[in-house]
Amino acid sequence: MDIEKATRMKRALLDTHTVIVVATIQAFRWKDIQKLEKKPELKQSYQTIVKDLPVEKQQQAIAQLARKNERIINRKQESAKASVRV
Repeated sequence: MDIEKATRMKRALLDTHTVIVVATIQAFRWKDIQKLEKKPELKQSYQTIVKDLPVEKQQQAIAQLARKNERIINRKQESAKASVRV
């Protein structure tokens, strides 16, 4: 069961069944990486930045960079919308 289905389960169902919900950081990283697949230039830039890291750390670092970049962009867009309303 994915995390979205698990969060929509009814309480009555949870009370009558033993439910274990496991959401790993890797699942969130996977979504970030999937978003990057649509932006090859950005992905290439991130790969250039992390190229000197150990291979096992590169995917994690790219996902972190993608999340931080997305948060910055979202904040700027929200700020721009707020200033337009004023």
